[in-house]
Amino acid sequence: MFESSPPEEPLHAFVHHSAMVALSFDPRLAVELRPGIERRARTALAVLVEDCLPQARIDGQADVVIEAGCAGPFFGTGASCFVLGIGAGGTNWEQKKRVEAKALFERLRDSGAGALSEITPPFAAVYRTQPLGPLYAATDTSGLFHLYACQGEGWSACSSSCLLLGSLLGQGLDLEAMGIYSQLGFYLGAQTPLRGVRRLVHGESCRLAEGRLSVEVYARPRARLPMFRSFKEATDAGVEAVHSAVGALTEAHDTVGISLSGGLDSRLVLAAIETERRASLGVVTLHSPGNGDRAVVEQLAETCNFTPKVVDISAFPSGLADGLARGASLRRGHCANPLTTAVWEWAESKLPATPRLHGQNGEFARGFYYPGQPLRGGVTVSRVEGLMRWRLLVAESVTPRVFARSFRDELRVNVRDSLVKTMQGLGDLWPEVLDEFYLQQRMECWVGAEMSRTSTRRVDLSPFFDPRFLDWARRCPAAIKRNSRIVSTVLEALDPGLARAPLDGRPSPHELSRNSARVRVQAAWTFASKAARKLRRRLGAAADAPVGAPAVQSALLEHGRFLLGRAAAVDLFDPGTLEEVMAGRFSTDVATLGFLLNVEWTLEFLDHVQSVA
Repeated sequence: MFESSPPEEPLHAFVHHSAMVALSFDPRLAVELRPGIERRARTALAVLVEDCLPQARIDGQADVVIEAGCAGPFFGTGASCFVLGIGAGGTNWEQKKRVEAKALFERLRDSGAGALSEITPPFAAVYRTQPLGPLYAATDTSGLFHLYACQGEGWSACSSSCLLLGSLLGQGLDLEAMGIYSQLGFYLGAQTPLRGVRRLVHGESCRLAEGRLSVEVYARPRARLPMFRSFKEATDAGVEAVHSAVGALTEAHDTVGISLSGGLDSRLVLAAIETERRASLGVVTLHSPGNGDRAVVEQLAETCNFTPKVVDISAFPSGLADGLARGASLRRGHCANPLTTAVWEWAESKLPATPRLHGQNGEFARGFYYPGQPLRGGVTVSRVEGLMRWRLLVAESVTPRVFARSFRDELRVNVRDSLVKTMQGLGDLWPEVLDEFYLQQRMECWVGAEMSRTSTRRVDLSPFFDPRFLDWARRCPAAIKRNSRIVSTVLEALDPGLARAPLDGRPSPHELSRNSARVRVQAAWTFASKAARKLRRRLGAAADAPVGAPAVQSALLEHGRFLLGRAAAVDLFDPGTLEEVMAGRFSTDVATLGFLLNVEWTLEFLDHVQSVA
């Protein structure tokens, strides 16, 4: 039933990557500043994209746009007006068709960055619509495709790589931002690991003109509509929202794949696809020992008559772990755990580069952070601290012992204060705040780091970031989101047969939609089990690691292919503990080792660009 992966083959630059940088100079200083800055930028691009020669798309006296490997739509009118889509492409959710470069250029010329509101994330563009006018760059409405910007002395820049901008600016690491990342597993808001470099968040664009940077909001989060008055009204609207969001993407692409697991969200996407088209889907799934996804997907394959392609994570080539981890981390700006992303990128290399649907952000309609949380009232410091203890600072947190004592003592307070500040503007009621935090932080920052990478190779089809789905989910009261009730009911309305097939380790969507006593008891048991694991984690036990990451960790530790000399010199860390890590006398978990390697490799990249350029 399954098409398995072929035998392992030598790996090198097996996944396409791209990067770009737009530079603007004060015309009075361009002759003096441009040669050195452009030389460093080209050096950084050559490191980031080894198999493509950097080339200038725009080359003026006081500005230049250089890219390497960009596969997205490009359109130029002469030498001064152009649009470069960053990524493998995009889909206009209103028109149900792929983005065309010329049409996008015309819309940007007439409407500015607001034209990107019509494109389902992830997508980004850099463009200029007036001869010798400002350069613009914009990310998508959910901020999934990460773009970065900085202001130098007499120049400004925007890039798809925060590392590149950090190498140009030369201000070093942002230790406060890295500390927060060490506890959450993602950079909060616009933060990056480099001082002076910021990320463009959802709905933002930047303007580069005469060496000056300005950042603007072109698309604010859509206003919440009134809550649904009845469960039936919510169900009917949900069927329409999911069907429209998935349908717009499948109609725009002749060949479509889907990442299918044993969970609920990807099943909901499958249920919205026409029955007659399911047999031709390019279905892919990951398998690892002890994971039940394969068995569930095999049952769905018999029902829908498709043949999935499975990638067995246990076949990860441990002898190549160092190179794969370094490369995967570099391509994500050292902003994600390399032990995890090495596995993901290796698995991705085994799969076809066709447009692919997935269920990311389906949890937005399922109350991801609701278990154990009150559903009334607003943001308070005590509620933020509770969320930190039980949800945010558990699985992804770095072991405190590696930090210098002075930094360690302040870290938790800094994280709490940053979270309170972030959450205070997200909504009036605590469930609304939890939903928006999930969307604007966990999805945008954590998942976006991965989508920014994969969407340079293939088109990422993300129906649950469609504005129609987001509007619907926001209108569903918290009480009907809990235990996945409304999502399961919508799935059953779309396809009753798929709703009766079991999920991996959970009741079927049919049972979940009934919210029976058995469902409520199992939900309580699941919450209690997770709480117990998190309590053990708080008491010092190792966290549950992402699939495949322990194998990468073991391979790195076994072969001793890492040094932390640069990281040990950073004030962030306790040098004695890092010496113990390198000597093998201190056992680290996946989150801690991944963080240490990211810091080391970031410094290594900055040193290399500086020395070569």
